Amino acid sequence: MISRNLISKVQEFAEIDGPMETHQLIANETGRRLANNLKADKNIVLLGTLLMDCVIGVAIKENRLPDHIQMCFDKAKELLDLDNEITVEEKKMF
Repeated sequence: MISRNLISKVQEFAEIDGPMETHQLIANETGRRLANNLKADKNIVLLGTLLMDCVIGVAIKENRLPDHIQMCFDKAKELLDLDNEITVEEKKMF
């Protein structure tokens, strides 16, 4: 089960300053609207939009923007693997 606790952890970690903050807000709002329209699990969609660029701020600071996709994938896997409440089926969705 995707818990509010996991979402909160990712939200704290994924905080982005500067121009990418707008990108994150747009992605989260678009995901919310799609989840509503498609009757999808809102928590899974929110978690996905948060994780998709969860370390882009780090990549920018380290001047590694071309690596941000792999960096986000690795961090997302790490965060999901640490949460005992998320099911294997839910992990496969990401």
